[in-house]
Amino acid sequence: MPWRRAGGCPAWWLQPSSPWLWAMEDEEGYTVLKFGAKRSAPRRQQGGGMAGSPRCQNLVASAGWALSTGLAIAVITLGLRVWQLHGSEQCYATLNASATDAENWENGCRGCLERFRLQLKTALCNAPEMDGRGCRLCPRDWLQHGNWCYWVSHESQDWQRSRDDCAQKGSALFIIRNREQMQVLQDVTQGRGYVWIGLAVTGAKGTWTWLDGSVLDTKQFRVLGSATSGSCALIKDSQIRSEGCNAESRWVCEKDAVAL
Repeated sequence: MPWRRAGGCPAWWLQPSSPWLWAMEDEEGYTVLKFGAKRSAPRRQQGGGMAGSPRCQNLVASAGWALSTGLAIAVITLGLRVWQLHGSEQCYATLNASATDAENWENGCRGCLERFRLQLKTALCNAPEMDGRGCRLCPRDWLQHGNWCYWVSHESQDWQRSRDDCAQKGSALFIIRNREQMQVLQDVTQGRGYVWIGLAVTGAKGTWTWLDGSVLDTKQFRVLGSATSGSCALIKDSQIRSEGCNAESRWVCEKDAVAL
């Protein structure tokens, strides 16, 4: 029969008057007095004798676990705070360094481009043109007139495919803006017959419209033929003629000359 004390902690000997009298608690919870010699009774522990109890051991273990957990949380929190402060300083330093590197790179790049531009001017521009605003250049196989570059095809296509070809070259079908450009076009296309230009009939009213959206000035230029839907413009010398857009002919592309 186990020796217990109410509450679950170890019992200690009851010694009212005789060393041969002790108390024990039976299985039903009643206290029974026994006479006789004591049998290897457990010694009373210091501090109340509760150290050997499972329940008391659980209380001590729980308290120790809570204390350890609290200390661990405090250490982690402090470590995170230190890391945040240190990481922020490193982040700011990295950002400042990146900004400085980008600025230095940009300045260096500008310097390289300027030196390259001067080398191109020296190699490609005529000596009188090197002063002031420099010179303008056109791609290979293009003809230059002032600030414009012109390219004349050697094959024939319909108007839409001719327009697409100019677009692939970073240009557009020729647009006549004034009498001077009419003369330039005559010089460029001399002896080549009729060529497509960037003029076609648009809208229900049959208006001749340039590819840039402007309407043909009929006081300056006259188109021979009908202005019906599906009509595009061909030009030979100074004569503009209406033709079905599905017809095939050579074409002229134009774009800005590159300034150095």
